Amino acid sequence: FANDPPEVVSSAIDYHSTRIDSKNELSYPFRVFGFLSINPFVGTRETYYSKAANGDNDALRAFFNCGTELYTKFYKIYDLETNWLGLDLHDVRHLVTPSARYEFITTPNYSPKELYQFDEIDSLRGENGITFALENKLQTKRTNQNGDKYTADLLTFIVDSKYVIGNGAGDKNELLNMNYNLEVRPYDWMLLKATAKTEKGGKKFE
Repeated sequence: FANDPPEVVSSAIDYHSTRIDSKNELSYPFRVFGFLSINPFVGTRETYYSKAANGDNDALRAFFNCGTELYTKFYKIYDLETNWLGLDLHDVRHLVTPSARYEFITTPNYSPKELYQFDEIDSLRGENGITFALENKLQTKRTNQNGDKYTADLLTFIVDSKYVIGNGAGDKNELLNMNYNLEVRPYDWMLLKATAKTEKGGKKFE
């Protein structure tokens, strides 16, 4: 739910718009060969706008999506027991998850330029492509106040990129930006985040 897009509120003309977004997806995950997980899915998304940027009232943007995701997991456990600097580490598990997600999204009945832009939801468009990702995660066991063990994520590093499949309507076959996302949580109360990307073609890193 969202109300009053920032760029509209600050405009010289007074607008008022309410957005209600609903996303529904049905999936059936299963495993083959004992290690490869497959998750086919279908879904719909409907977004209601009390007023759209093109002047329509009670606009309803809708589209359909389908696809499948493949992933597997590899891990290794390191025998480590220490409370150095209060880290409270009881074994460290390195978990590696490579994945590939194919998704086809039909072209919505409203284009982004016809809608007020609250956030990234309003810029969604038709797509046909495969997202490749590699996730590295470090986990440990910690003890809560009741003396019970629980799993805590120490570090998560994800590298991903999307390969767009040309559709003859402007999109062409190409590999998009390489994205890097890092989260470090040395303590339950501390979280550090960093993001970066390499533009397609490797021309720029930021």
